Amino acid sequence: MIRDAQCSEKSSIRKEVGAEEKRLDDEMEVDRVNAIRIEEEIARKRKNERMIGAMMIMDQIKHNEQVPRLPSTRPRFVSGRRVT
Repeated sequence: MIRDAQCSEKSSIRKEVGAEEKRLDDEMEVDRVNAIRIEEEIARKRKNERMIGAMMIMDQIKHNEQVPRLPSTRPRFVSGRRVT
């Protein structure tokens, strides 16, 4: 009788431990998947920011090419002599 109760209790404890381990494994898997999703989102945002920055630089280059250049206010030198 006592032996049967002990075996039954041992079996019950094993089932509980197994169920708890499965629950923890499932929880860790959810955390892992969420971490991957967050990393992918961060990478996507960084890529977007780089693209936006590159587009801004290209727009500035185009704008600067279209704006008439003002004459330089620095004196020009030819062969070491100032040219006016």
